[in-house]
Amino acid sequence: MNFSQVDSILSQSIGIITPAAQLVIRCNGAVVHDIAMGFLDPETKTRRTNPETLFDLASVTKLFTTTAFMTLVEEGKVSVDDPVRSVLPEFSGVRPIQPYENPLDWGKTVSVTDQPGSVNADAITFRNLLIHNSGLPAWRAFKDQPDAESAAQMALHTFFSYPTGERVVYSDVGLILLGFAVSRLGRSPLDETIYQRVTQPLGLSTHFQPAAPLQSPQNIAPTEFCKWRGRRIVGEVHDESAWRLGGVAGHAGLFSHARDVAAFGQSFLDTSLLRRETIAEMTRLQAGHLHNRLTPQ
Repeated sequence: MNFSQVDSILSQSIGIITPAAQLVIRCNGAVVHDIAMGFLDPETKTRRTNPETLFDLASVTKLFTTTAFMTLVEEGKVSVDDPVRSVLPEFSGVRPIQPYENPLDWGKTVSVTDQPGSVNADAITFRNLLIHNSGLPAWRAFKDQPDAESAAQMALHTFFSYPTGERVVYSDVGLILLGFAVSRLGRSPLDETIYQRVTQPLGLSTHFQPAAPLQSPQNIAPTEFCKWRGRRIVGEVHDESAWRLGGVAGHAGLFSHARDVAAFGQSFLDTSLLRRETIAEMTRLQAGHLHNRLTPQ
């Protein structure tokens, strides 16, 4: 197989779209292409990216959290149609529908619906969280909370942004709550539960918090210069909400490389971690009748 054209496109992006990149291609279960390009130090360009360089996975973390949750489903510890409050009793009661903070325009809000009303959190199921039609806001300003516990309480007691089942709104908040549930059901912190149930069985080196803040990791790709943290983010989670939650959250925080991500994807084709019927349920269309993207009003 000749991947020269693919490599050329990737090479052209270095220094323009991204300072560093990796690409792994698998075919019939085998790695047929594995390449790393770019630099870990964009200014001096003295340290090159390699196949073991770690990248911030951002929202790909959600897939690992969901997979850990589904191992618990297979063990009969929970059902996707159980109410969230069965595991997180704090997530209960009638709550108002209102706009949420706009992450792209500080000081402004996003309105999902112009209809007033409320949502009973008691009725929200894990399936609602997984298919993003719970009514939860896409985002909350967790970073403005004073500490991780305050941010966790903000998630558990958040308001809603639209009636449950009315549409699909991709929600970090829903996966943060799923992460809390995975931790409680697994009886260990989320990072340890994901290690025990996903990364360790698959032999992956993917993990949370690869380096302490303000250190200079040798083999971790930078993300960007964070204005409010006042430094280039390297080895600490870029996502503000995950950062405020202590660097470990259900929606963001994992670091990995392309080899591990490809192997993780292969596990769904091989059914090496989850049963075939579980994967079929995870990948079937769940809410095709709803709007698939938020259109702010």
